[in-house]
Order: sequence, then structure tokens, then C-alpha cells
Amino acid sequence: MLTRFARLKAGTSAALASVVLPPRIRENRPMADIVTLTEAKQFLRVTHDGDDATIGLMIAAASDAVAEYADAYVAIGEAPPRLKMAVLTRVAIMFDQRDSLEAGKGERALIQSLRVLDL
Repeated sequence: MLTRFARLKAGTSAALASVVLPPRIRENRPMADIVTLTEAKQFLRVTHDGDDATIGLMIAAASDAVAEYADAYVAIGEAPPRLKMAVLTRVAIMFDQRDSLEAGKGERALIQSLRVLDL
């Protein structure tokens, strides 16, 4: 015998499983880093080279996340300053909180207007 909550949950799962949404079509284009290692190190106030590989990985991850979120951004020419700032903010959050990463709100506010909503 199922509880009322279990019955509601099972009904919701079945209803959701029957809904078919079209897949989101995204261009498969190579993602270039939006900021350079030098820019990120200056922003982080890092003067040594010991963390270069880690910071480089963070730049790549942040660039990918920001560009995916701001999908109206087309990587032609120089990135807009607010996009660069969003990547630098994300890199700083990752660098400062290496033990527990949580999505930041600061960089999201900078790139919100570059988001394309699928309706």
C-alpha cells in the first residue's frame, strides 16, 4: 500500500515521463577562454607560477560555464567587459573555495541580459 505522498510522486513521475520536449540545439563550436592566465592571476593577486595549471583549468571551466549560460554571446573578437568580469568572478570563487564550489550569483547578474530563452 502506497502512502498519499508516494502515490502523488509516482503519478508526477509518470506524467513527466510522458512529456516529450524537443532537445535544445546548440552549435558545436570550440570554446576559447574568455580571459587569459595573466588577467586571471592579476585579478586573483597571484604572483607565483605554482598554481598556473589549476588557474588555467578554472579559466577553461568558467569560460565554458559563462558562455553556455550567456548563449547569445558569439565568440567573435574581444569579449565584452561584463563577460570577462563574469569569468573572472567565477574563477575567483573557484580559487577561494576550492573545497566546496557553489554557483555564484555575481557573475550570473553580469551575463543575464546575454541569455537566450527557448520558449
